[in-house]
Amino acid sequence: AVVSTQSTGELYRPYDGYFGFQISPTIQDSKLRVFISGFGHGLTDKLFTGLLAVGDEVLNVNGHSVGSKSFTEVISILSMSQTLLLTIKSNDPRFQNRPVSPQADHLKN
Repeated sequence: AVVSTQSTGELYRPYDGYFGFQISPTIQDSKLRVFISGFGHGLTDKLFTGLLAVGDEVLNVNGHSVGSKSFTEVISILSMSQTLLLTIKSNDPRFQNRPVSPQADHLKN
């Protein structure tokens, strides 16, 4: 059986202006679902190790439920925010023991 976990973390927009991850939408039961689909480059991938993984589902962005928004609205929230508070659901067993509230302060630099 696949066990999923939820975690919440705060990310800060780095000086280059990009958070460094890509998302992809899908619709299931008439609700939007958004997944982490990739990272900007190898360094960003390493920075997110243990925080985000390809295939993680984004449940909330800055307190907004993704399932109640359109993909355009989710993109707008992401692009207008300097700080992101993300709630993520992971089905990856490698991340079952990750912190409940990781702080990604290293992404400020």
